[in-house]
Amino acid sequence: MIWEFLFAVLLIELTPGPNMAYLATLSLQEGRRAGLLAIAGIVLGLSVYLGLAAAGLGTLVAAQPALLQVLRWAGVAYLLYLAWEAWSPQTETSPSALGSLNGNHPFVRGLIANLLNAKAAIFYAALLPRFVDPAGPPFWVQTLGLGAVHIATATTIHLAIVLGASRAKGLTAQAAGTKALRLAFAGAIAATALWLAVS
Repeated sequence: MIWEFLFAVLLIELTPGPNMAYLATLSLQEGRRAGLLAIAGIVLGLSVYLGLAAAGLGTLVAAQPALLQVLRWAGVAYLLYLAWEAWSPQTETSPSALGSLNGNHPFVRGLIANLLNAKAAIFYAALLPRFVDPAGPPFWVQTLGLGAVHIATATTIHLAIVLGASRAKGLTAQAAGTKALRLAFAGAIAATALWLAVS
């Protein structure tokens, strides 16, 4: 059963989503450190969903399916906000902005983007419980174990994205302040928001 679960996790994590777009854009603009801080925020967000799943999140969502719709549209709105900020020349994206833990900090943005990620919520509420063996250890023990596998896999993929994008940052350094590059970053995030809205 663990191999089937791992295969499902890989399929889900390799499907483009909000975390991928945000991490690639952030690492291209601000570098590896900012990307790693955002990954830490994403891991915390996934851990929150994992805790909720172990406590019976699937039951809550089954009773209130509208919660996922609210989460999805909040995620779309937040991604559009990030796209606008990526395009806006007034946005502070310098490394000095990494010092204060506020709403613009990559860790905070990674956390918020993941908490508003309907894909993560659906995974923990609907898909993960299907891999729990009723004849096995307690539900919460299996949930935490499967969730740890998911978080480790997601983090590995996110690290690859951040490291690859931060290396590419050097190739775009001369054009980093141009309107065309800001527009490309904003377009990537906005396209992800559109995908989330229609999926």
